[in-house]
Amino acid sequence: MRTLEISDINMLPFFKPNNGRAASVNLVINHTIVVKNISLYTSPTAEGGYRLQWPDKILKDGRRVSLVFPLDRETGDEICRIVVRKFNELIDDVIEHEAKTS
Repeated sequence: MRTLEISDINMLPFFKPNNGRAASVNLVINHTIVVKNISLYTSPTAEGGYRLQWPDKILKDGRRVSLVFPLDRETGDEICRIVVRKFNELIDDVIEHEAKTS
């Protein structure tokens, strides 16, 4: 069985989501690969209410090409669960801080 370790999750949450975009995420996979500019979007149909959009690039002819992405659904779902858990912790911390300072 393969091991998937996600660490060093850095997140910029958007408290007023733009077209459902809730946060921009950078993370490290298995202490060897950095992935930047993953977008976390709200999704009423996704498990946990969020989905990830992996980085891509728009070419001069208008085509989009994926720069990085999971090769299987299991890996993508696991990364999404970890990111959503971290996002929810961050939001809870902000709410707690606001409650203490109000």
